[in-house]
Amino acid sequence: MHPASPTALRPVRLPATPLLALAALVHGGFSSPTPDRVAWPEALVAGLLLLALSASGPGCRRGSGRPAIRIRQAQGLIPAAVLALGLLPLMVGVLRGHTLVDILRDIVPLGFLALPVILAGRVDGRRLAIWVCFGGGLLALRQIGLQGDPLQWGRQAEDLLYLSNSPMVLFAAVFGVAEGIRSLARRPRATAVLLLAAGLAAWIALALTLQRGAVVIGGAALAFGLLPAWRRDPVRLAVFGACLACVVALAAPTFAAEWLRGVIEKTATVGGNTRAAEGLLAGQVVLDDLVTLLVGLGWGGLIELPSTPGMAVSFLHALPLYLIVKTGLVGTAVAMAAGLLLARRWLSTPCPAPLWAAVTATILVHAVLLPGFKSLGAALVLLAICGCRPRTD
Repeated sequence: MHPASPTALRPVRLPATPLLALAALVHGGFSSPTPDRVAWPEALVAGLLLLALSASGPGCRRGSGRPAIRIRQAQGLIPAAVLALGLLPLMVGVLRGHTLVDILRDIVPLGFLALPVILAGRVDGRRLAIWVCFGGGLLALRQIGLQGDPLQWGRQAEDLLYLSNSPMVLFAAVFGVAEGIRSLARRPRATAVLLLAAGLAAWIALALTLQRGAVVIGGAALAFGLLPAWRRDPVRLAVFGACLACVVALAAPTFAAEWLRGVIEKTATVGGNTRAAEGLLAGQVVLDDLVTLLVGLGWGGLIELPSTPGMAVSFLHALPLYLIVKTGLVGTAVAMAAGLLLARRWLSTPCPAPLWAAVTATILVHAVLLPGFKSLGAALVLLAICGCRPRTD
């Protein structure tokens, strides 16, 4: 036996960040938040994610961020999560007779949410955030193109792709505008212009579909994200913001008035939607018997929501309600423990204010008001901040 030659073939390990960036662009340009079938965009994205899971990353040597949950912290949590969020709900779903398709609709998003835990140490979060923003901009442009008459406020496209419901769109709205303005005020670059364009497209898409909560929370987050730049150079930022406002006003002089009218009409029609009634319904479901209270309906369980009369669906709008209905108290407790560890990592992450603000707004909206937590976009947004690292520039 001869010793292995230094030039012997070795497995090629591609960096994770470009693979995830390409996945974000493909998802934004050709897929949807929750596709009904697997076509070539979904297959390509799945392949890119699998490659990213086996990829190398700058975090292995130079440090692009530490793992989202340290091994020592997760020694007891990982087995508990596999059991309480994986095997147990799966077994309950099978025993309750849920269909394979419905079970997969719950398990696949669970795999997405595990990506920040697995890949955070291999990802350059700052670079990934830019590409996630571009992907959100593509989703927004597609939503605008499918919208038809721009004055048909609140009308989702006829094919019900709900593109503007993706977490990547709200992320792009906040991060794209805040980071674009911040960068342009310092050193004008093409990337900053593209970020700003993606952010403005995202705001238009959110407005056209009357995403009230996203617009309000996103607006507050945008102000927070611009605060450090305002403190550093208020005059330049004010001049730039005034010019941008004038351009928007000249391009769409009646846009704000029409949007406000649409919001008033929607609020008069649906009020605050049916979130309170949905919470009461979730309580009734889990309190039906002791087994359901402890382990839930299992993956694949369907429920008829007040907002979907006559149609049983696999989602709830709020992540806590979704977990308690699907996994019961056992799974919810484990998920809360993992969430607290992720929150600790997230709150202590040294990252730019625009990124921090965008992730905060996205989590608030898509874990409480909208079921965006079930989409790939939520995992990519979380990876953007979990992969951040200190930087001196």
